[in-house]
Amino acid sequence: MSKSSKELFELGIEKSNRVEKFFKNWHEPELETNTATEMNKLYINARDESSDSDEIFNRIMKTICGKSDCDPSTMIAALAIMAYFFQTCDIFENSREDGMP
Repeated sequence: MSKSSKELFELGIEKSNRVEKFFKNWHEPELETNTATEMNKLYINARDESSDSDEIFNRIMKTICGKSDCDPSTMIAALAIMAYFFQTCDIFENSREDGMP
């Protein structure tokens, strides 16, 4: 993963606690599990289409944002979602070298 993508991902990690709080407070307990399943599918599809980690990152980001060019608040939310599900190992690949996806 490029340095720029890592920096974006780190921003998502800083905000991922908001995603966790959302799921804890949501009235539908299955939402987190269902979302994790979909995030895993999204990751696998992106990984199967490209072996480049930046391209995988971008495909997931674009899908979460809903378009290729999202506004800053949507981008931050998408980064937080990606980071949360990475931390819970729902989108995860053992790193080849550096500990990042």
